[in-house]
Amino acid sequence: MNNLEDFFNRYKAMLHNVHFIYNNTELTHLDWERNGIYYSVTAPHEGNNFMYMLRANPVATFDKWSNADYEEFYDDLYELARDIDYETGIILELLSVYVDRYLED
Repeated sequence: MNNLEDFFNRYKAMLHNVHFIYNNTELTHLDWERNGIYYSVTAPHEGNNFMYMLRANPVATFDKWSNADYEEFYDDLYELARDIDYETGIILELLSVYVDRYLED
């Protein structure tokens, strides 16, 4: 996989409500929903230290412009694809964030 378009083509059968953001002709953001989770992948640029960034939150609480409860950085799309393939780890990490918040209150 060389870019976000390659990533999308690999996973398009399991992504729902997909949104694309382009800068000129280059795909810079890919957002989708799956299993009640909203995901956003940002292509490498200076602001994310030239790494791919994956953000995830439950659909009901996702805000594109604030911090997500799950944020992870990747050197390449193969690492990111591994985490998407094993989505359970992302969901468990999100659940642990909410359990911690509940216990604090």
